[in-house]
Amino acid sequence: MRTISYTQKAKYNLKKILDYLEPEWSYKSREKFGETLKVKTKSIQQFPNSSPIFDQQRKLYKLVTTKQTSLFYRFNDSEITIITIIDNRMNPNRINKELD
Repeated sequence: MRTISYTQKAKYNLKKILDYLEPEWSYKSREKFGETLKVKTKSIQQFPNSSPIFDQQRKLYKLVTTKQTSLFYRFNDSEITIITIIDNRMNPNRINKELD
């Protein structure tokens, strides 16, 4: 099974999301998001081609994790790399900046 790794940008964005969820919503919301993310990443670990390809040239896939968030990843035979996690309400022009 492929291992999952996170880029520094993905770790930073994940921390920002988690830091936002608890004070704005609740600890329970933060934990629920974490569990959802865990389930979704296990899913792409087993079936990495199951998400739609976002950028053919860069071999990036987009996985909608919740209504509000998506993660972008690429994979090879041994690893899945989470490139970034974004807020789906983000300006579409900023998404490409997040992926660079």
